[in-house]
Amino acid sequence: MDWTHPGVRTSLGLLPTVLVSHALSNVNDVVDRLVASTLTTGAIAALGFGHRLVTLPHGLLSHALLQVLYPSLSARLATEGPGAAGLLLRRGMVTLTLLLPVATLLAVESATIVQLVYGRGRFGPEDVAVTAAALRAFAPGLVFAGVRDLALRGLYAVNDRRLPIIAAVAGAATNVAGDFSLGPLLGVTGLALATSGSQAVSCAVALPGLGRGGGRVQVSGILRALAPVAVAGAVSGAVMVLLSASLPATATTAGAMLRVATVGAAGIVAHLVMLWLRRVPELREMRSLARRGRSRRRG
Repeated sequence: MDWTHPGVRTSLGLLPTVLVSHALSNVNDVVDRLVASTLTTGAIAALGFGHRLVTLPHGLLSHALLQVLYPSLSARLATEGPGAAGLLLRRGMVTLTLLLPVATLLAVESATIVQLVYGRGRFGPEDVAVTAAALRAFAPGLVFAGVRDLALRGLYAVNDRRLPIIAAVAGAATNVAGDFSLGPLLGVTGLALATSGSQAVSCAVALPGLGRGGGRVQVSGILRALAPVAVAGAVSGAVMVLLSASLPATATTAGAMLRVATVGAAGIVAHLVMLWLRRVPELREMRSLARRGRSRRRG
């Protein structure tokens, strides 16, 4: 390895920023568990079980896309400038397009999902109820975390070593304050809400930072792309809530699976229809990704 190469030096320069950000994330986990240990028995377990259900779609959708996006983003910044990188970031909003209906489904059908995944053996109805409450409170943070991660990749690509740390500190401070204020009042739900709030705050700090300073990515196009996606998410959420309220309760595994699949499919269809009506560019990007995936499977 050539340690004098500019790319290597840039990566090493960003390493402390990444390490500090991850360290603060671990501090959040420690404080969550510390406060949860003062609550009812099983609070730590319920918090962990609910968080696992949220991190699964986050890893599958958000992290998978960002692993592909970041190298392309850095290359475009180096060769074509902030304009091309801004277009790529806007296309990255496909992450948000996918995460919105998923987050809504996790919130609307939280009890059914928890029952399906964990509801057996000594994991009784009370455990399902507490874990489902945590899952509902974690769900909004899924969307904010996706947008935050996208913005942070953009900041890393422009070699910003300061703002990611500021975003991490702001998020950690929000989480700690929320844990100690909401935890004793709302229990596990309060701790999960504190986590979602910290993700929202770090997102609010990181996203506008893309447009600050000379030669930065223009953030206005990214913000304009958010508006129709948010409208589509609101409509799909309303569809899921109404359909979930109209469906009868079921005690069987097959019935629960059918219920989640029905509500989720209806919400996703409503979401895609709204995106199509608004002529959202990210919808074309999704179709392009789907076609490339099919061609790879055939090959």
